[in-house]
Amino acid sequence: MNESTVQDRSNNRRIILLIGIALIAATVYFLLRFVMPPGISTEDVVANSDEYLGRTITVRGIAAGMIFEATLNECEPFECDCNTTYSKYFFLGPGKRDNLGYGLIETLLIVNALDCNGNECTMSCERLVYKNGQMYAFTGRLDEGFRGELSLEDVNLNKSYRRVGLFWLPVSQFGGQIDVR
Repeated sequence: MNESTVQDRSNNRRIILLIGIALIAATVYFLLRFVMPPGISTEDVVANSDEYLGRTITVRGIAAGMIFEATLNECEPFECDCNTTYSKYFFLGPGKRDNLGYGLIETLLIVNALDCNGNECTMSCERLVYKNGQMYAFTGRLDEGFRGELSLEDVNLNKSYRRVGLFWLPVSQFGGQIDVR
């Protein structure tokens, strides 16, 4: 073997080693970015709300019901377009459900992230369509209402995620309609 062949093999090993390190780094980044749960659990935020009030935080939990308003026209026969509906809020609950479903109201956080309008049958949502029972992580400012309820305001949907299988994907990918019947 001559000296140039030994040098070529040595260079090839270095290149393979660098490619291996790059693949390991990319895998770690992928796992940290898309698989690891972001933010603080809803339970922790509710239990330690004084620590988080007024701060911008990322909170994760399960979507546990929408708060929506509707006009109260009584139409005979029933028609979908008889009443209009509107929603800005939904509940984010503990990561683990209790026997009642999602936990007591004191364990829930109100998230101000929706922009939905519609009729008595469906609502179209501009910013986000959430689904009950799905795990989310929202980034916003924690606030306390006059009755002591906690809410996440000024939600940044560009820094908010929905868990799909093992992965955390941006919520901006999930727009459309909600069935309200």
